[in-house]
Amino acid sequence: MNRFGYSLGVITAAVGLGIASGPAQASLINLDINGRSGGNPSPANYSYDGPGVLQPAVTGSWNVVDYTGVNGSPSFANLAESDGTASTVSVDLTYVKNGNNVYSPNITPGVPRFGGALMRDGVFMSYTDSFLPPGQTYDVSTITLSNLDDMTGYVGGLTTFNLVLYANGVGGAAEDAQFTIDGVTKTIASDAFDQTQFVEGVDYVIFTGLTAVNGSINITWEHLGGNNGGTNATAFNGLQIEAVTVPEPGSLLLGALAALVLASPLRRSA
Repeated sequence: MNRFGYSLGVITAAVGLGIASGPAQASLINLDINGRSGGNPSPANYSYDGPGVLQPAVTGSWNVVDYTGVNGSPSFANLAESDGTASTVSVDLTYVKNGNNVYSPNITPGVPRFGGALMRDGVFMSYTDSFLPPGQTYDVSTITLSNLDDMTGYVGGLTTFNLVLYANGVGGAAEDAQFTIDGVTKTIASDAFDQTQFVEGVDYVIFTGLTAVNGSINITWEHLGGNNGGTNATAFNGLQIEAVTVPEPGSLLLGALAALVLASPLRRSA
């Protein structure tokens, strides 16, 4: 084969491999919310450090935060990525209470709920509490994720987000939690939990392919339980945020051509 034929073959192979390959880059933030009354810190066994739905979480990969307020709008800022990389990502909530052991991991004696340290406490809403804005029949909270463009690998227009929201009903009752993002609504009915894994629609909901607008994603969280003297409630226990960036074909083509430049001198010297 002459030099031209060889070079053309290298270009064809390199471009083909470049466009077909290009694995996505992903970074992850894990958050476990502990609701603690009276300003007391959470016991060690309330802090989760196990696997999640998105990417197998490793030891020390969860941000564990305490909310010790009574009624309010907590903010959890500067959340680290799962590999320890610092970030300015924040999670802000409106109109919630702290939830001290809101869902015991042993609702059924001797049958532990999977992810008990994550699912046993958090922040919660209950029916028609006095601190809600006037005119609201059921509790509604807004969860805002900010500074998502600070996550590792973020490239505007090429990065989308996968989001897992962990929630449950307080006390084992059928206290459904409903989450809405960009007009898409998903519901958690949290009675039939499992001992060996997180169950979609029971422990969590997942949204994929989300786009951050100005670095933010807004979530509406609603409590769909009935009125039982204000005691029925739904808890929000934590979340996982995964940023996924897929290189555009143009950047892959440049990589392929760079490979050609490196390969051609080897051929000429042969």
